[in-house]
Amino acid sequence: MLLKRPLKTKALLPLLLGSLLLGSLAQAAEVEQPLNETKLAAPVVAPEPALKGIVVFDEKVQKGEELAVAYGDVDNDGQEEEIVLLGNKITPTSNYDTQLYILCKDGKTGNVKSFIRPTVGGGYNCSLRLADLTGSGAQNVILVAPTGGSGGIVSYRIFDFAEPTGVREIFGEAENHGVNVSGKYLDDYQVQLTLTGLDKTMTLPLATDLGFYHYLGIYDTKGKLLQTDLRPYIQYLSALTVLDVNDDGRSEAITLQRVVGVNNTDTIGYVRTVWQYAAGTWQKLEVDFSGKLTASALLMQEPVIGGGGYRLSSQQVQYNNSQIVYPYFSNLNSKKLQWQINKIIEDYVSSELTSVAAGGHVELAYTTKYIGRNVVSFVVRGNKAVQGKQQEILKTFNLNLAQGTVIPIGEFLKDSKKMHKSVEEITTRLGQLVLSDLNNYYFDGEYLVFCVYDEEKTTWQELKVAKKDLKAYYIGDSLENKTD
Repeated sequence: MLLKRPLKTKALLPLLLGSLLLGSLAQAAEVEQPLNETKLAAPVVAPEPALKGIVVFDEKVQKGEELAVAYGDVDNDGQEEEIVLLGNKITPTSNYDTQLYILCKDGKTGNVKSFIRPTVGGGYNCSLRLADLTGSGAQNVILVAPTGGSGGIVSYRIFDFAEPTGVREIFGEAENHGVNVSGKYLDDYQVQLTLTGLDKTMTLPLATDLGFYHYLGIYDTKGKLLQTDLRPYIQYLSALTVLDVNDDGRSEAITLQRVVGVNNTDTIGYVRTVWQYAAGTWQKLEVDFSGKLTASALLMQEPVIGGGGYRLSSQQVQYNNSQIVYPYFSNLNSKKLQWQINKIIEDYVSSELTSVAAGGHVELAYTTKYIGRNVVSFVVRGNKAVQGKQQEILKTFNLNLAQGTVIPIGEFLKDSKKMHKSVEEITTRLGQLVLSDLNNYYFDGEYLVFCVYDEEKTTWQELKVAKKDLKAYYIGDSLENKTD
């Protein structure tokens, strides 16, 4: 249901995602909490002055572990800066980061140019993203700080390092409250929701198992409401995506908030809001509501720990009718390589959303095929509809975590005419298909699996070749022994 004017969606900038699996230690927003509905609170002033031109960073100001890095022009000087997130674990074995601090370093000299302490107290496995939300041409720094728990709440902070007067936090605690929703239960297993200040009300059927409400004594078996004092409520942000939704050359922030019923397991639906930063405030451009974000083809996977201790977890982005689940790497020894690897994946996700921005939708999910110390292979599959035409998507990723790069087939097999001929002979016997691109492959530990689209059957075929059958050319084992 569209509650504000629709937007023309064309261009799509790199995206920022907050995991819907990550939960909350923060308290959910009260539905009666007031909020200026024409704009969010004025930009938060940095709690400490942000200093420019520092040659050497004084460690007395901040000591901490390097938690994340990002690279881009954040102060509009035409040069790439290194953005470093520092912090400390609350305990040696915890994933909760506290005492956060962000440094902006000269990309060539490493000198600290400016810094700021975020207003958020901490978060689990904190990370950084970049996007131009102010329209200045400089990249804004976005801090993602999941709060942990089952509520799915993620704290976000956005910083402007290009301000002449010093670094400012322009998206803070007040902005994380999002929009307000008031609601009440009705007879016949229905709920009425009102977007406060927008004068928009909707009545929806309850999607949860109705026996749940019978058990709690909220409804009788005929749908008569028994408890009239219960109220649904809306949580703080659980996701923030950065998109250029109106083709004006700068990004807007797309936020997602969960509407909760009688307890935290009772999800009624989600509110999506498009925010634009203008004249120093955040203004709503579009608000809509959707039911539960579920799709049988989109599977959020449990986090796994790879060799050396890195973490691979699922992230999810949803906008309009498109949904993509993709992997996100954290806890790599090199934060620079971690940034490079995640950027490869997020650039692909961005390109797929861009392809349907003018009309259509895409639904994609990934399957992990191999997780080694330095090598990870996974496959993204799903469907896309553009201008009424359906298309099956299959995209393979083979990543070298020691180099921060995609692994071409030539690093698994000695690249030669004989190798190509041998692979072609084996795969032809398997599938009667001609391989036009050997780089559309994945590795599962024992087999190299080459993917080719069968035009006659209009589907993708996977042709498995055992590495022992290519032992004259196979050199993939050396990848696990390489270091940066």
